[in-house]
Amino acid sequence: MGTFPSTRASIACGVRPHCAEIVRIFMRQMVRKLREATRIVAGVDAERFEDIEAYGVDRWLRELAQVLRNRVYQPQAVRRVYIPKPNSTKKRPLGIPPICDRVVETAALLVLAPIFETDLQPEQHAYRPDRSALSAVKQVHSLLSTGHTTVIEGDLSGFFDSIPHAELLTSGRNRRARMQTAEHSEPGQ
Repeated sequence: MGTFPSTRASIACGVRPHCAEIVRIFMRQMVRKLREATRIVAGVDAERFEDIEAYGVDRWLRELAQVLRNRVYQPQAVRRVYIPKPNSTKKRPLGIPPICDRVVETAALLVLAPIFETDLQPEQHAYRPDRSALSAVKQVHSLLSTGHTTVIEGDLSGFFDSIPHAELLTSGRNRRARMQTAEHSEPGQ
């Protein structure tokens, strides 16, 4: 995943018109990398990378960007498949979104992650750039060897299946409003 660009740079890019071309170039590259890096199984729309390439990647991205600008984008249903768990007879559910949703989700992640990253504590490792379960274990080991004696570990099973979406969206809107207020405030106020 790598390190996110600075929050200030990301916010500035979001408000400057010349960044639109950078975003288009990035999205083209993202489509290419998604295609190369993963064994893509089509979502419920059955659209494949070959279909997008035949249609025209630039045209497809322009149309997707227009839908986003018009604020009429609606994510599609996720195709549900079950894959075997390692060393088990059980299977776990896997949701396969359509390619357009993957592109939009990745673009949203690139914009929102550096903003919300600033709120997270250094001790939090899950789903963060340059952090992993191994980095958490290394941090715990380091703390134990410097005299700390208590470790609290948590695993929220099924957490993403039960996120209170209304509260999450309200939190995001509140954060956006605070950022817009801060952008328009005079220094020293």
